Amino acid sequence: MAVSVRPERWTHKAIVARKAFTVCVPSAAQAAMVDFAGMVSGAREDKFSATGLTAVRSKVVDAPYVDECPLVLECELQATLELGSHTQFVGRILNVGIESDCLNESGQPDMYRIDPLLYDGGQKQYCRVGEPLGKAFSLGRQYGL
Repeated sequence: MAVSVRPERWTHKAIVARKAFTVCVPSAAQAAMVDFAGMVSGAREDKFSATGLTAVRSKVVDAPYVDECPLVLECELQATLELGSHTQFVGRILNVGIESDCLNESGQPDMYRIDPLLYDGGQKQYCRVGEPLGKAFSLGRQYGL
């Protein structure tokens, strides 16, 4: 898992110090909270108090995560790459946490139950996953096989 963060961000300092990070995947219903969290600095405002979200310390890595997010990836820092305005942090995923109601009948993650919040940077808007287009390893059969 790779994330890119500007050096002046609170998160950047935490990843460097802790050698770990978490990636929380919020649901579409959490769009306003996520947008607020992106608008303010954690160095100046307690985002958790403002939004009512809960910070939980990971038992796997030295980094917190947001308890209310349906999907959490807990990562150990493996490498960094300076990209100019950002530092890219590459982590090894040590644990995946997912809410049980986001699993299908076979116990596998269900994208539609997770309802992940998506960001369209070109349009600067939040979206959710749309309708399925077809089965993988099946659509391409029209070209042969």
